Amino acid sequence: MQIEKFEKVVQKGNNNGAGFIKIPKEIIQNYKIDYQVKIKINSNIEIYVKIRKYYGTIGFYIPAKIMAQYNLINCLVKVEVEKMGGFYTSIGEDGIIYLPNQMASKLNLKNNDIIEIRAIIDGIKEIKYPMVSVKSREKTTEYYCLFNHEKCGQAGSFEIVRKLNSINYPKGFSKSFYSGLIDDAQSILYSGNHKPIIVNNNINLKEIVHYLGCYFSDGTKKGFNWGICASTFEQANYYYKMHNQLIAKNRIAPYISFTDTENRDKDKLSENLISVWKDNVKYLPNNINVRIINSVCKPSLKTGKFGTLVMRESRQLIQQYYNQLLKLFFDEIKLKQNKELAIDFICGVLEGDGSVSPHLGHLIIATNNRELILLSNALECACITYNVRVEGENKSCIHIGLLEVIRNIGILKDKIFIYYPKRRKLLKERLANTASVRFLLGKTPKTSNWLIGQFNKMGILDGKGNLTEFGAKIQKDLKGFLSEQENENKKVKIN
Repeated sequence: MQIEKFEKVVQKGNNNGAGFIKIPKEIIQNYKIDYQVKIKINSNIEIYVKIRKYYGTIGFYIPAKIMAQYNLINCLVKVEVEKMGGFYTSIGEDGIIYLPNQMASKLNLKNNDIIEIRAIIDGIKEIKYPMVSVKSREKTTEYYCLFNHEKCGQAGSFEIVRKLNSINYPKGFSKSFYSGLIDDAQSILYSGNHKPIIVNNNINLKEIVHYLGCYFSDGTKKGFNWGICASTFEQANYYYKMHNQLIAKNRIAPYISFTDTENRDKDKLSENLISVWKDNVKYLPNNINVRIINSVCKPSLKTGKFGTLVMRESRQLIQQYYNQLLKLFFDEIKLKQNKELAIDFICGVLEGDGSVSPHLGHLIIATNNRELILLSNALECACITYNVRVEGENKSCIHIGLLEVIRNIGILKDKIFIYYPKRRKLLKERLANTASVRFLLGKTPKTSNWLIGQFNKMGILDGKGNLTEFGAKIQKDLKGFLSEQENENKKVKIN
């Protein structure tokens, strides 16, 4: 900024002890009333002031405290004036700063607009993207925003860089979000009194739909927090990676949940569990809590050998954003009947709530009545045949039969249980032992007439006992799926 220098006598400013310095006539046209400037007096007194009018002249007041401290009244002083691109103010006890009316009017700021503010406080630079609040009074209008709770009472120089443009979200996306485009890659979202979040602008639904299926199964979709549970190391790394892509500057607070059926030493058990998870999940912080649940019941097949990693964020707005992404997916498949999206989503759901039935090689998805409707829509869009069995008052199981798994093995083989090696291995073992798969692989020369009739109907056999082109592809895909090498979890002993 250009600095202008001159000498002037400090006059009396008011009856409260303030002083006043006039701006010389030859440069007075460079200054407007109410604009802030930074001034130095005699090279050692530095203050921020506003340009004011005083008995027909233009200048600035010197605070009474400084006048008394340096005995400036009627003294000739050397003055350096530096125009500010912004303004100087203090942060209130509630973390709020007030914006100069001239700047707010120039940007045509309105209630709930989002702005970029750069500040220097105690020599430290900060960039914030606060939402503007506007309060109209009888004679004036106030513009203010929440800047930083942690620096209440501190003062600094602030600059309003720009007003952020809103994002054009797809039709059906929640109108409760107020958005500001930070740059091509990121935007900030506000909603009500929730803490804002910064999201990725360049996420394509196809790239995240499998992860959304995982969240649909294992995520927190109600309450006051966002969260998702990982049963394997592979899931934990995948969930961290995907969440990082969606939410910038996230604050995941993970903990390990473990059911102990052997009444082991808690301190040693916790230490071992932390060590195992940290060795296998690269995103984990140094400090992580362990919750040990004592139980006399034997662990079920679904119980993780090393417990579960629960990943949580305390910002409810993240949960709302995820739920809107889910709504966007369901609207998309309803409107466009996108089979590929639906299949990826179902495979994500299977990661969390899926299991393999004993002996038969069926796939089972445990769900509730509300989510059953949504899953049915996705399965129908994916052209996957299923049936529903009611297990309780609000509990149902979706069964995808063995023949349907075989018919879709070409798309399932690369997407099912990819982050749950134990279940993937179990599915292969149970498929390999079924009469249907053994017959298709040529390991059993004969099978039932009913099964042959089903294969004919599905287009796997040609009605003469020969594989069709589609049948040959299924045979090839089954062989590849059943013979692939497994990446099993490390065999670690928990004491």
